[in-house]
Amino acid sequence: MMNASATVYFLNGSLPKAKVYYPLHHFEQKKQLQLQPSAQQQYIHRRHLLKQLLTVHGLEPNLLMYHPSGKPYLNAPNQYISMSHDADYWIILLSNHPVGVDIQQRPPKFPKRFAAYFHCHESDILNNWMIREAYVKLTDSSLYQTRHKRIEQLIQQHQLCIYPIPLPDTKIYAVSTCKSLKISTQNMNTVF
Repeated sequence: MMNASATVYFLNGSLPKAKVYYPLHHFEQKKQLQLQPSAQQQYIHRRHLLKQLLTVHGLEPNLLMYHPSGKPYLNAPNQYISMSHDADYWIILLSNHPVGVDIQQRPPKFPKRFAAYFHCHESDILNNWMIREAYVKLTDSSLYQTRHKRIEQLIQQHQLCIYPIPLPDTKIYAVSTCKSLKISTQNMNTVF
C-alpha cells in the first residue's frame, strides 16, 4: 500500500527567474494569447517555473496537462497537482492522492453577501472561502455549484478531509480524498 503524502511548495514574494525553458502545451499557448500583452511574459515565466519544479520533484515536465476547464493535472498514475496564489504568495501542492489547495489572504470585498450566499458566519469567511476553493479545485466544480451547501455538507457528501497547513505569515487549506495525508512544506527559494 502506498503512503499518502503531499508536498506544499510555497513562496512569498517575487518569483525567481526560470533557469530552463520548456515547450508550452497548446492550452498554455492559447491561454497566453488571451492575456494582456503585459501579463503574457509573466504567465509564460510561471509555466516554466512550474515545469522546473516538477523536474525537481522527480516528474517529467510534459506530464503537466489541462482539463477543458483549465484545471491542471499530471498525466501519470497517482500523481496530482493543485495550485493557488494570492498577491505575492504562491502555492503548488504535489501529491500521490487527489487534492485541492487554496490560499486567500484578504477577505472578499462584500463579506455580508459572501456569508449569506455561502451560508457561513462573517467571522469565518476567509477559512470558508479557502476550503470552498480547495474543494472546487479537487472536484473540478465551481463556487456557484457549492453555494447551497455548508462546508460540512460538502465534506461529508464526498467523504473528504480538510487539512489546515500553517506557513510563514499565513495559513492555507488543502482538501483531499485521503484520510491520512502526510503533508510536508518546502520553500521554493530552497528549490530554485
